[in-house]
Amino acid sequence: AIAQRDYDSLLKEVAERELKAISGLQQAWETGTPEDVYDTLTPARRSLVRPRLITDEEYARQWLAEPYTPKGFKEGYPVYQSAKGQRVRSKSEAIILDIYDSYGIPVKYECPLRLRNGRVLHPDVTALNVRLRKIYIQEHMGMVDDPRYMDQNVERLNELILNGWIPGVNLLLTFETKDTPLDVNVLRKLIETHLL
Repeated sequence: AIAQRDYDSLLKEVAERELKAISGLQQAWETGTPEDVYDTLTPARRSLVRPRLITDEEYARQWLAEPYTPKGFKEGYPVYQSAKGQRVRSKSEAIILDIYDSYGIPVKYECPLRLRNGRVLHPDVTALNVRLRKIYIQEHMGMVDDPRYMDQNVERLNELILNGWIPGVNLLLTFETKDTPLDVNVLRKLIETHLL
């Protein structure tokens, strides 16, 4: 009983110190973070300084503003569009972009990705986890039941993996066949697991 009492007393003391430290940190955060300092400057002052730290929102804005040239469309290719008017290659890809948009995830469609050997691929979606400032790519395998299509995509996936794009780490995959359409719940689970 004495040992338990002494243990409980020490535990309470350490927990109280921890609570005091957390409360102090919480008060510091409530008065602003280092990333917020730039936003407190007047527009004239902002134009004179280069921010050392930027907010997640500014980071996402700058990432989206980086120019890129998506893969083009051949003449006569069917026109599919996301709700925001982004031209895509299929109805499923329009749904995919709309779901990313519903979560507020910054994405680029068919943004070029240069591999180590110099080859350039255009993943379906390049997405930014704003909180972690980490890039993910998503490939949608829309015709898994077509052997020729899958041969090409197995080669492509192998090449991505050998270049550091690992399924479940920074490469997200969705699939469909003629009889099994894109499962939006799977995409939502991927987004909620990796991008929020």
